[in-house]
Amino acid sequence: MKRTHHCNELRPEHIGQTVTLAGWVHSRRDLGGLIFIDVRDREGRTQTVFDPSDLSKDLFDRAASLRSECVISVTGKVRKRPEGTDNSKIPTGQVEIGVTALDLLNYAGSGLTWSGSDSQLQVKAPGLVHLILGSADYQVV
Repeated sequence: MKRTHHCNELRPEHIGQTVTLAGWVHSRRDLGGLIFIDVRDREGRTQTVFDPSDLSKDLFDRAASLRSECVISVTGKVRKRPEGTDNSKIPTGQVEIGVTALDLLNYAGSGLTWSGSDSQLQVKAPGLVHLILGSADYQVV
């Protein structure tokens, strides 16, 4: 699947459109049987929703197994967030994607954890000898 938009582009004027996003799992929340995954790319992030009543058990279970920093591609329909759930902290906070398809592009193992918000990379893999970072702005802790 090729992405149709970056993760910071979707706004209320996109409601009703089918879109494809690709990026990292920023966060995953399981609330009341629904799974919410924030997908992040270099431009921003967008909330996606996995509803078991709309999806196959296999697709829902794959979403449940995702962890932070897995790389995924999702396709779904842009919709308005339910009343009272807008997130004014992000530009895409008025909309979400009701997911219909999920591709796992790369699974994030447990050896490295990344916190993009505080620019820190935690190394938990004892066999990791060399780590090259593309920017001096990040620190290994």
